[in-house]
Amino acid sequence: MLPAFALLITAAGVGLLLEDHPPHIAAWLACVGIGIHLLGTRVFLVADRRVSGLARALLLVATFQLGRLQPALGAYAYVWLLAAWVVMCAVLTTRMARGDEHAGDVDR
Repeated sequence: MLPAFALLITAAGVGLLLEDHPPHIAAWLACVGIGIHLLGTRVFLVADRRVSGLARALLLVATFQLGRLQPALGAYAYVWLLAAWVVMCAVLTTRMARGDEHAGDVDR
């Protein structure tokens, strides 16, 4: 339930960012939604050999702080930044999941 709720928060923030004069809260809605989604995703939080738990914790803290960049970037550039950030997190998560599957094969 938590990841689905987080996606709704993110969608609301991105929708507000795409308006003519977005409110400042829109940037925070988008980045907090992404952070909550990452927190609710089990594969992102499970430790593996490649990416330490400290690196994941720093990535989460950075995700929640992305809202500070919106005034400097502008709304559209900020949406592109969020898109790139989410793709980077997805690649990291996919690599971790794939690494866990192969690690089970080696242990057999």
